[in-house]
Amino acid sequence: MRPPTIAHLFVMVLGGGLGCYSPQLEDCVSACGPGDACARGMSCSNGSCTRGPVCDAGATPPPVTPLCVPNSRRCRQEHAEECDGVGQWQPLAICAEPTPACFAGGCLLCLPGSARCSGTGAVQRCSPTGTWGLELRCQGQATCQNGTCVASGGASAVAAGQDHTCAIVNARAKCWGANQRFQLGLPDRAPHGVAKNQMGDLLPYVGPALPAQVWAIAAGGSHSCALSDGGTITCWGDNFYGQLGGPLATPEGSISPALSSFGAGAVSAGQAHTCLLSTDGRVSCWGDNRFGQLGAGSALPSITASETASPPVIVDLGVG
Repeated sequence: MRPPTIAHLFVMVLGGGLGCYSPQLEDCVSACGPGDACARGMSCSNGSCTRGPVCDAGATPPPVTPLCVPNSRRCRQEHAEECDGVGQWQPLAICAEPTPACFAGGCLLCLPGSARCSGTGAVQRCSPTGTWGLELRCQGQATCQNGTCVASGGASAVAAGQDHTCAIVNARAKCWGANQRFQLGLPDRAPHGVAKNQMGDLLPYVGPALPAQVWAIAAGGSHSCALSDGGTITCWGDNFYGQLGGPLATPEGSISPALSSFGAGAVSAGQAHTCLLSTDGRVSCWGDNRFGQLGAGSALPSITASETASPPVIVDLGVG
């Protein structure tokens, strides 16, 4: 075997040939052709001499498992990614000023549906196209806090279920009405709100298991859900169909473990199912599916969602 020349080494380092696999550091078939050798301390991998790991003798490239649909996009915090032709996520952009918000794999001025304060007396909401809308002035003595007009002791959001209601007060959740399935997040089955001495400061907040800094609330048939800082979603109440997001064995009355990996942007609750809009533009649903309300393309009676077990249904909304 002839030793490598300077010309050989230059081509071997920069070459991009295919199919070079050898366990030997100094004896491999490189882009330069049979008989050429890599410099000492280098290995031949994928047709080029490299200082990286040594390939197995006679090995072939491992099959590539598709992770995504080619040309689709997603967000990972401020990182926008695009799926390449073999189904692998590739970096596309890092969202920064003046378009710091990553949504549906693109960089926008703001996350659609989000809100911000303009000074202390007005609210601006982000449009579906990712631009800030007109200023909406807060009325009376209310001031803007965290993108919502709030009066002293007032609520910043409200949601009505079948026979119960929930609101966000001081960045925490309060619910009143029927409680036969613990949809109020309170430890008894008694209704709250049927007497004056059950409301106001006497109406408890939802249990301590609910994360602090709640900023969105939803009420379903007999369950409730809240979004908290960090993009987590937490649900409580009836779980017959898995609408709380945890396993079916999760007893009603308990607050489900917070689901954080879905990047919550907005939440909505139906009679016995729950849907989430992620910050990357995906819609995920779980719970009752007897009528196809989860968008799963099947009639499975129920589908649960968890961090480690079955994922929620990602609804296919097309591209048009």
